Amino acid sequence: MRTVIQGKQITITIKADRELTTQEIISAHQLSTGNFEALFVAEDSEIPQQSQPNKQKNQQEQHRPGWVEKGTQVEVEVLCPYCGCNEKTTTRWGNSFCKCPKCYEKLFNKFATGVPGETNQWGCHYVADEPMKFKNQLEEDEKMFSEASE
Repeated sequence: MRTVIQGKQITITIKADRELTTQEIISAHQLSTGNFEALFVAEDSEIPQQSQPNKQKNQQEQHRPGWVEKGTQVEVEVLCPYCGCNEKTTTRWGNSFCKCPKCYEKLFNKFATGVPGETNQWGCHYVADEPMKFKNQLEEDEKMFSEASE
């Protein structure tokens, strides 16, 4: 079996000695179009239509479950490695760090469940449990380690 799926910029050619599953075909379609809305589709459901204008698509994305508008106040679960603080605080969606409510050290915001927009069991979008490393700090650390190893 040979299947060719062509998107606007990518063409996928699949050669197989067997029939492809629905998941395999949909995955190839998503790869060629760049639309990853549903990674796996149940075999009995239909493939959704992908031919919507960009404006309508962007409006739909903003209203889908888990969508958070940039700048919206969200909760952060703080587990401070400096002072041991274990509290909730707030930050704006899209911020890469927040400050510990007790010691005011900058902590890195990572997605609470690993998925952007989802909340964990405490209703937090982010977990801040490690120090924030800025680009200039990383360069200084690399320089220090390279000098120490010489």
